[in-house]
Amino acid sequence: DKPQEDKSNLTYEKALEFYKSNDFIRSIEIIRELILANGTKYEYHFLAAHNYWKMQNFKPAISHFNSAIKFKPQETKAQTDLVR
Repeated sequence: DKPQEDKSNLTYEKALEFYKSNDFIRSIEIIRELILANGTKYEYHFLAAHNYWKMQNFKPAISHFNSAIKFKPQETKAQTDLVR
């Protein structure tokens, strides 16, 4: 049996660090793992949207902004970023 990969270092904070250092692909990879492990959350979609936007991959960015808005319609940050 192959030992299972340790994913304990895959945290939202780590994804955010990669985003801040312009490593958008690694940030998105961590977000995908977090969604698989924990289910989907506003913060995951919001950060994924910004990663995709920075890569000028606008279709998934808009999709993630819309998903974030569905989770927290009262949170105006995702709506504001979407219309920029």
